Amino acid sequence: PGGAENIQDIYPLAPLQEGILFHHRMNPGRDVYTIAQLLLLDSPEHLEKLLAALQRSINRHDILRSAFFWEQLPQAVQVVCREATLVVEDLFLPHQEEIEQQLIDLINSTGLVINLARAPLFRVQVCSVPTSRRCYLILSFHHIILDHISQELLWEEICSELAGEEIPDSKPFQYRHYVAQVLAATNAGHSQRYFRDKLLGFSEPTFPFDLSETHGDGSRLVHAQIRLDESLSASIRKTARHHQVAPSTFFHAAWAMVMAASTGKNDVVFGTVLMG
Repeated sequence: PGGAENIQDIYPLAPLQEGILFHHRMNPGRDVYTIAQLLLLDSPEHLEKLLAALQRSINRHDILRSAFFWEQLPQAVQVVCREATLVVEDLFLPHQEEIEQQLIDLINSTGLVINLARAPLFRVQVCSVPTSRRCYLILSFHHIILDHISQELLWEEICSELAGEEIPDSKPFQYRHYVAQVLAATNAGHSQRYFRDKLLGFSEPTFPFDLSETHGDGSRLVHAQIRLDESLSASIRKTARHHQVAPSTFFHAAWAMVMAASTGKNDVVFGTVLMG
């Protein structure tokens, strides 16, 4: 949209973005990296102010005005648009009862796919509450432009603006600098050499209970959670501090023991997602 005049910048993807794009292309019907939030607003005026604040944040930050292209290109690129305007969709539900539950079911059942080639990578869907001035907002965005930390920072910026606080005029950090920094480190090959040394002699990951043929995007997984009691939690933290590691590293080691027990092997290879 807007043609060549609307192109501000073009640069490659960071490695983590490439992984997200891979999964986006592998599952075109259901994108697990589309994140949706359901909000309830008191009035159309509040909705208008919220969306206006979000639009100003989009105008302020390059990454929020980025689109992604890969077809007929030797390498995927992200294109920063000079202008990227939010589009608001009206939602009409078949039943007027239990609106919130219907919207939750809608998010969970169908998934919300976002077109990565059209910035901004936000989807705004509004559903009015009958006999009330309130309205629901489904705000979806793609993980390729926002992670958990930057999402919190975005909401802090929006809330500050809604509270009447002045947002600094200084130019925000440009995402292109981050991409350049990460690609420079990747091209240096330090990570590859480190893991090549650590994984010498291994040709495949460890498969618990010989379950090697597992496919899917993770959307149908069943999660089981156990809350540790306070004494055990305190003991784990004390042990982790003694060895000068984080509790997450302690659980990483514990999972290695589970993997060993389920495979009968002393040496196991698996991955844990820590900070990407």
